[in-house]
Amino acid sequence: MKRESDSYARALFDMGIEKKRIEESWNLYKETPELKKALSNPSVTKEEKHKVIDLLFPEPMRNFLKVLCDNGKIDLFKKIYESYEKMDMDSKNVLTAEMIYVTEPSAEQIADIKRKLVLKYNKDSVKLEMKQDASLVGGFILRVDDQEYDYSVNGRLARLYKKLAWR
Repeated sequence: MKRESDSYARALFDMGIEKKRIEESWNLYKETPELKKALSNPSVTKEEKHKVIDLLFPEPMRNFLKVLCDNGKIDLFKKIYESYEKMDMDSKNVLTAEMIYVTEPSAEQIADIKRKLVLKYNKDSVKLEMKQDASLVGGFILRVDDQEYDYSVNGRLARLYKKLAWR
């Protein structure tokens, strides 16, 4: 399924549609549960789905969304959008990372983390998504692509437990 969503994302990226139009379409789709249901419902005819798409979505996105509906793949739109976002960031040489923390780091700490990531991954800049999670007890987790760097108290305790359990 990931390959399929990546293929659709590549097609969307190659179409050269303005990013703003793609974001508008994604936001409309994700924020309207009734729209999701209607476009993915097999009992709704292709023609009715096309009419809804023509009425609600920006013109450059209409054909793409119609193809998704016609192929029964509209449920992949979230994964397609995520893949598209990654392709867009890669094309701009921007690294996307996620930081999960207990106590929000200072602007100086964030800037330092971004500097280190830019050097390590050889990128021009970093888009750092921040999420708070009190269950970590302390510290933070940094996710970059398929890598996870766990500097949380929970992570350290788990590693210590494993180390002691092997003795």
